[in-house]
Amino acid sequence: MLDALDGVPAFEESATLRLCVQLVGRRLGSTIVVPDSSRRRTSLSSLLMAVLEYANGLQVLGSVVTLLEGNTLHAERVQTAIAAAEVPLFAPDDWARLMSLLNGLEVPDLVEVYQEVMHYRAEPPPHHCTEPWLSVVHAATLNARPGQPLPCVLLVERFTRFAKGQQQQDLLDWVAEHRVRPAAYRNASAGTAAPAAAATAPAGQGRTDPDRRPPVPSGEGVWQPETCLLFRLRPLPDPEYDDQRLLSYWWQLGGPDPYPVRGGDERIHLRDLPDHVQSLVEQAETGWAYFCKEDLTLEFLVSRDLLGLPVETWAKKGFQGVNGTLGEDHPVVLRSLERAERTDTHGRWARRWDSLVHGHAGPVHWFQENQRSHLHLSPLPAVAVLSRPPRRNTHDSPGTDELAEALRAGVPIVLWDRAGHRGQESDQMFRQKLDELMTSHGPLRLPDVLRSLRISEKDGDPTVENPSTLGHRVALLWDDPYRLPAGG
Repeated sequence: MLDALDGVPAFEESATLRLCVQLVGRRLGSTIVVPDSSRRRTSLSSLLMAVLEYANGLQVLGSVVTLLEGNTLHAERVQTAIAAAEVPLFAPDDWARLMSLLNGLEVPDLVEVYQEVMHYRAEPPPHHCTEPWLSVVHAATLNARPGQPLPCVLLVERFTRFAKGQQQQDLLDWVAEHRVRPAAYRNASAGTAAPAAAATAPAGQGRTDPDRRPPVPSGEGVWQPETCLLFRLRPLPDPEYDDQRLLSYWWQLGGPDPYPVRGGDERIHLRDLPDHVQSLVEQAETGWAYFCKEDLTLEFLVSRDLLGLPVETWAKKGFQGVNGTLGEDHPVVLRSLERAERTDTHGRWARRWDSLVHGHAGPVHWFQENQRSHLHLSPLPAVAVLSRPPRRNTHDSPGTDELAEALRAGVPIVLWDRAGHRGQESDQMFRQKLDELMTSHGPLRLPDVLRSLRISEKDGDPTVENPSTLGHRVALLWDDPYRLPAGG
């Protein structure tokens, strides 16, 4: 640390060094005495020893150095030395990379942003945390919540929304590398371990714990996306804005990782949603997913009133007059927002998914054809087919709410006909073709199978009787309980 301070060009002027001592003392609310010396390194050593007497002394010193020196490489070296000394959570090279990435980043209302991330803590950040890097260093001293990534990583993740271009991408890459379970941080530096998370709840209690995902037997080909873009649409609390949603998105590269990386949030009108999705998909394909060999999966975590959105048919950006759709270019799946946010259902949900993975799931449950008891008999069905599209809400019509029955029971895979009732003959043909599809392919690779059907439909006659239209008529809710977005 002394070497880093001695390398700061601003301290070549003795007047600047004296000003630094005054500002540090003022921010610490004390008088810092540094004996006069003709050697700068001796004076800096005295200053360093003096600030070590204070709990936040090093961080205050770092903030003053940055103020006097500016966002230079020399200031970064001081920041890195302070971070490595205060919190040996990551290796010095890791801290150096992060300090370089945070260099020059401006975060308006830093305290407010900090408290958004640390909402579970009552106290605000210390007064000296006036810059992003200082807030991150302070957050690195805090323990992780059970089942959550480290607070400093979550804070960096939130800061990415204020960065642009390559800086934003590099910060997202850093977050992706460090957004693992806290228990994975071992021997980060000189044998020091990170703060350990508290024990998670037993299986079936509270939020599904990704660490409890059972091992998949060899030969089982359960579809799991490795590269995905996950969209979440939450209603706004004000009923006057029923036609608007809060769009949040996460991205995942080279998974499977139970915690995709938080991208950003935006308040949008529903009519603009297809364009926003198209733009985000284009950013992914030209950015972080550019070199990935796997197909980019698109997941839509939505409330039940939006399950009717024909997301598979939304347009991609054209190329020389040739257009495509999301459902042709990508595996596209729906997910239930209500169930993701109802943790009391997660135990049943995980058990049925585990049965599917290990080949112990019961037969497909066909609503209206099978009795309600069939849904709950062992072996438990992991796939259900609704007899009609889900209601927009639970009060739309009397009778059995098939979607609610399936979700409450924990069924992870639910299918239905987007076209709704087209007459008895058409409905019977649809269910017959879907039954043949399930018999020939099984449920384990449905997202890929349905994508192939959507592609082949372009070559056929798009009529009800044409079995190739099954791909565009089927809506697929594919809900892995171990892959839930974190970060609020």
